[in-house]
Order: sequence, then C-alpha cells, then structure tokens
Amino acid sequence: MRYTGNVQNEPLGGSEDGEREGSLSLSANFGTARASKLALLLLCLFAFCSPSFPQVAVALHANFDPDLTDNQPPVCVSQGKVAAPTFHFIIAYRGPVVQVGVDWVKIEELPEQHVPAKAFWQVGELGGGYGIPYGCTSLPVSDPQNWAFRIWQILPYPMVGFILHNTDYRVTVQWWYIKIAGLDPNSGMPIYEFYGPFQASITVQVENLVIESPDVGKVLRWDPERNIADMTIQYALKSAQRKGSWVRVRIYNMYGELVYEAWERKISPGSYSFSWDGSVNVSEGTPSQGQIAPSGLYTFDLFVMEEAIPFYGFGDGLRSGALRVEAGPIEYWGYDDGGTPEDESDDQHLYFLRWYTLYSDREASYGEIWLYDPDLERVKVWQVGGLWCEAHGASDGLSADPNGKVHGVILKVPVSLMQKPGIYYFVLHFYDSHPDLYKNHKVKAALEVNALLEPDQLHIWIDRRNTPDLDRIVYWERVGYAFGTIARLPTHVHRDPPAGDEEKDYYFGVAWGKVTVKLLDSYQRQRSRRRTVIATARPGPRTTHLGASNKKETKMTPEDPAIVIISTTAIDYVADLNNIELKGDISNIAYTNAFIHEITHVVNDKQEHCPQKVETCIWRESANMYFYQWWQNLIEYWYNNEQHRYWSPWHSLEEINAMRRSLRLPKLQPLRRQ
Repeated sequence: MRYTGNVQNEPLGGSEDGEREGSLSLSANFGTARASKLALLLLCLFAFCSPSFPQVAVALHANFDPDLTDNQPPVCVSQGKVAAPTFHFIIAYRGPVVQVGVDWVKIEELPEQHVPAKAFWQVGELGGGYGIPYGCTSLPVSDPQNWAFRIWQILPYPMVGFILHNTDYRVTVQWWYIKIAGLDPNSGMPIYEFYGPFQASITVQVENLVIESPDVGKVLRWDPERNIADMTIQYALKSAQRKGSWVRVRIYNMYGELVYEAWERKISPGSYSFSWDGSVNVSEGTPSQGQIAPSGLYTFDLFVMEEAIPFYGFGDGLRSGALRVEAGPIEYWGYDDGGTPEDESDDQHLYFLRWYTLYSDREASYGEIWLYDPDLERVKVWQVGGLWCEAHGASDGLSADPNGKVHGVILKVPVSLMQKPGIYYFVLHFYDSHPDLYKNHKVKAALEVNALLEPDQLHIWIDRRNTPDLDRIVYWERVGYAFGTIARLPTHVHRDPPAGDEEKDYYFGVAWGKVTVKLLDSYQRQRSRRRTVIATARPGPRTTHLGASNKKETKMTPEDPAIVIISTTAIDYVADLNNIELKGDISNIAYTNAFIHEITHVVNDKQEHCPQKVETCIWRESANMYFYQWWQNLIEYWYNNEQHRYWSPWHSLEEINAMRRSLRLPKLQPLRRQ
C-alpha cells in the first residue's frame, strides 16, 4: 500500500480480527511539501543503500522478578513460568521505517476449569512511550544505539499481575509499520508504504503465590488427659517467585469459633508445618483467652499474604470464601430390630437425622459426614451425595442457596460403632464449586463444623403443687440409684421443686382429667437437659395402672418437659387387691416403684411394657404385690472392664439396654458364663 504526501501524527485504527476501520492516516513527521529535495535525497539514499539491514524488530515479553530476596533486577521472558508479571511490547525500527504502531492487545486466560477470561485494549487505551525501555533484559536488537524504540506497557495496572490465576496466559499484539519506499517523480514527495497488520504472540504459565495443604480433610484431635494430641498441620507455599511471605494460622472449634491465631514469616516457595499446643489466645466462645482449649475436635484455616504487598486482596486462603456450612442438631431417628422388636441381639443399625444448612450461590461440589467416637477416632464416613434428605424428599444434600438451604440427611450407623460411652461427633465436610474464583483453580473446603451428639440426660424434678409431701413419701435416692447406678444412665434428681411463674394444664384422659403443674424457672432450665420429667401425684382412678405419662405429647426438654403422675388412689387399690397393709415403708416402696415404672416410659423409646410380663418386673403393665417390695431381679453385666451385679427393678439387661439406646448410650454387655 503506497501513499504520497505528508505524514500526520495520528494513530492507525484497527480491530481484533485485523480489519482496518475507517480511513487510513499516516503518522511520521518526515518530509512535507516544503521539505528540501536535498533532505529527501539523503533519506532515499539511506533507504535504498541499506538493504542488508533489518528495518523493524519486535519483542513481546513477560517481565517478572524470579527472586525478590537476591537484589537482582527482573527478567524478561517469552515462555515458561512467571509470577506477578507485567507485559510489554517493543518495536525497534530505523530508516527507512518512519512510523510504527499497535492496533490492539489481547490477553487470554487459558484454563480448563471455567470459561476463559479475556481482556482487550485498543491502542488509545495503552498509549506508548519512546526510547530504550528501562529494565528490559532482552531487547530485540543487539545494537540499541542504532535504533529507535517504542514500547507499550500492556497491563494498564501493573498490580493486576499479582491476582492473575495460575494457568496459561496468551498475549497477542497486532502491530504495523510505515516506511519510505522512494520519491514521487512528479512531485518529488516521498512515497510511503504501509506494512501490516502483523501479530506477535507469547504464552506463559502464571504461578502466583498460593497456599495448599494435604491436611484439608483432617481435623485436629485434642485430649491432654488421654495423651491425644494430633495437632500438626502440613502446608506448602507455591509460587514461581522466591519471596518473603506472611502466613496466618487460625484454629477453630467445631462450632466455628476462633480459639487461636498466629502469624509466621516464611519464604515461598516451600513446605512447612505448624503444631498447635492447645493454648487459647483468641476467645470468641469459651474458654477465655490464656487458657487451654477443652478436649475435642478442632479445625484450621491458613492464609498467605505477600510480604512486599501486604494487602489481603493479593493473598490466598486455604478455605472457601464462597460456601458456608452451618451445623444443625442431630436427632435420633430410630433403629432396625431385625424383625424381632423384643430381641435386641439382632439389631444392626441406629439411624440419625443430621441437620445442616448450606449457604452459597452454587451447590457444593462434594460433601462428607465423618463420625468420630468418644476416643476421637474417625470410625465412619458417608458421602453426602448418596444420602436421602428427609427435608426435601430427595438425595439433594449438596444443594445450596445464598440465604441458606436446610438439609436433614439420614445416617445409618452400625450398632457396633456406638458401643463406647461418651460423646460422638458427626462432622460436616463440604467443598464449594467455585474453582474460577481462586488462583489455583481448585475447589476449596469450607470450615468443618459439628453439633455434638451428647447422650440425653435424665432430669427428674419433684412437683409439690399437687402433693406437698411428695419429696417425703418417695425414696428419691432409690429412684436415682435405679436409673443412675443400675442402668448407668446420666441421672439427676432435683430436690428443689419447679419454681417457674408459669403453670400449665395437661390433660390425661377422662379418668384423670386436667392436671396442673408449675414449670421450671430460667435457672432450673439451665441446669436441665433433654429427657426432663416433672413427677407429681394426686388422687386418680382406681386401677392396677398406678400412673400415667404424656411423653409423646411433649419434647421432654426443660422448656417442654414430660409429666408423670402417680395415682394415690391406685396405690391403695392395688394394695387392697393383694391384701397388703400399707404400714412402715411399704407405701414409700410402692410410690418409689410406681415412679420408676412411669419414668421408664419417658426413658424407653422402644417398648411400652415388659413383653414377658415377668411377675417381679416393675416394667410389667399391671401392678402387683412386687410393686410393694424391693427388687428381686439379679442383673449382671460388664461396665468399664469390671463385673457388676445388682438387684434391679427391671427383670432383664435387655430392658436396661433399651433405655440406654434411647438415650444414645452403648449397650451394656452381659457376663459370659463358662
């Protein structure tokens, strides 16, 4: 393409596909209509007498410093790994080339994990400077003193290089040049020729600073009294640039409360470890700062920040910033009875409903629930994607919502895994589905959280509104002994009566009518737990059923307790039927056994009464003479590696284990006789 005449100082237009847009204008300040023929002659002689020398040379570079600790300058590369790069394009030119320029620049991210990001700039957005580029270590010519230069800094904001993702980037520049081809024979004006457009391209692999750990998926186990201290975290800092970095370590309890924080200066790249000593220096919950963390499970988070640019936005965290998991309660859901409800020996599984909420704008990519036993050992793992969600009637336990999506998945637990006394943990472990947000293009795990599955506790409160002397006519220490010592249930018999301002009416059927009791006050509610029962007595029906309970109509919580009521009329009636004279402590024994019978209803989720109707069992449906005597059932079992033998109100170990299972306690093992 040839042109004759003046050259104007205006840039050439262009588009990404290489097509010219609009009219072409030339830019060089050589020659005008008034230029002397001598000057033009000299210029033409130079142009035509130097054919052996190249007239244009270009270089497209990524510029970065591979080691910020050695005081050496940055380097320019056109391939390989880089970190926090800037990019520049250089055109070196000399006569007869009189003008060079760039139409556009394009930077393309080339990931496999998401739709590529692309940046495109027209030349007017880039500008361009003149002269030998400062700091360039790989000029396109070896004799720069004989050349003119133009340079374009491709990233308008050099700090952008720190937040580029770790993947391949392709940088493409479209450029052109104009040279003098000769003189017009008629006018004597120079003839300009346009060359281009040309494209230059490089591909580099960005490896910016990130932090990774093989211990994601591990919880920290801590119980100093039992010498359990699995508290070491391994992690790696990855970067194509050697430099100082600051690493923040945070330790959280299973409720998501921060308990410990530390900063460490490290050199990246490199592999490191951190060991927590169980101390607390940040207190969002309990215990207070300066104490030792209580025994249990803990989780961790790591964050790395550039030492040279100490801003959080340029750092990288180990945990998800796009998914939050909130632990809900764990509900006992039931058991399988092997088709024989009366026989526990063939029961194989317990079922629990694990509630949780997922907060995110996308569903989780993966999730697991881990079961840890009281020895802090992981004994079972469930993949959430295959679990049935009772809340939605589908296997959709990974779905999430920005405002939170609640799930309740059913967990099938082998009975053999829950034989140890103590606390069991159902830990939630989920990964987001946002690899496009992170430098390393990997999904990240949210903080592990858990709601502890603690055994229910039997709390018995003695009502005196209906029977003021109820504390005297019942041997409550024997009630506590039966449930707490013989059955090994966590049992609390409270001698102070319910003291709340609120009274509540309960209806126990036609025979009983309305029964009114005082509820617990706020202090008493704090002292109580699930399986709370208020015991009362008053005149009632003449029947061999000594009492009643409303367990199924309440939540058995301190706020909504179960009520058990004993009929003073029935105590007298059954005594008359069996020719028993209520003298001495016989009446007290009868009331004691009657309350044990009714409280067993509150504790036992499986059976209504003794299926064998054993005469000496106070769990039988109808009261008899043995309700007025102390216990005559010998029970033997192992507990804490010791043999135990008791005279029991219940006639079999199976009845005791049914209560223990209802409170989420392991079965007691019978003695094996040779």
